[in-house]
Amino acid sequence: MRRPRMPWRRLAPALTVAVTTAAAGLAAASPASAAFILVNCPAQNLQTAINNAAAGDTLLVRGTCVGNFTIGKSLSLVGSSGATLNGNNAGRTLTVNGPTTVRVSLTALTLTGGTADNGGGLFNNGATLTLSNSTVRNNTAAEAGGGIANFLGVTTVNSTTVHDNTSKYGGGIAIGPGEATGATVFRSTVRNNTATQLGGGILGFGHARVVGSTITANTAQGGPLSGGGIYNFSNMTLFGNSITANNPNDCSSTTPLPGCTTV
Repeated sequence: MRRPRMPWRRLAPALTVAVTTAAAGLAAASPASAAFILVNCPAQNLQTAINNAAAGDTLLVRGTCVGNFTIGKSLSLVGSSGATLNGNNAGRTLTVNGPTTVRVSLTALTLTGGTADNGGGLFNNGATLTLSNSTVRNNTAAEAGGGIANFLGVTTVNSTTVHDNTSKYGGGIAIGPGEATGATVFRSTVRNNTATQLGGGILGFGHARVVGSTITANTAQGGPLSGGGIYNFSNMTLFGNSITANNPNDCSSTTPLPGCTTV
């Protein structure tokens, strides 16, 4: 059976979103000048707080922030008391723009209600991004990465749950192509995501590592070799994972992919 080819060229416009950053915005603030800023949603506007913050600041987020948010400088967002970013099904929940000298850290947040062509919940467009102790759920992408899409950047998903997201490719997480592109999924859970074509849980088209994670109960609807758990096109390393109970199979790959449980 001939394996389907991922139409990345057709997605090129989405992969090359213009990144405009001023030099001052790229320079990380020194520890002495970095500020901690409390944002209480919905009374306060999170995007306004992001815009007003200096590079290197930390935003302490509380409550449910409704909107479609964009970060284009080095910032940390730390949630408390169930802090949630909700795209309200009106656009992508969070976009992070690069280049890789932009370092963004997201901790203890729920990203939900996002819808976009790529990366319904979270789209990393060239930055260095770390998502920790968070939940990405109930987001939708028409093309790639229902929950998370990493294009042109470097993303680490750490101790995070990605569940009940939907897209055409990579229902939970999509990792785009490129030498500078990479993602690590570490001690995380990817479950109950759906791809209408390939990679119900994760689709890998760039450098990727999945370590100590659980990939389970994901579904791909593209046929018997569509990779319910993982579909891998390129360089992927799997180590110490539990990859089980995905439909139609746990892993499919166009390149060797040792370390995957298959049905």
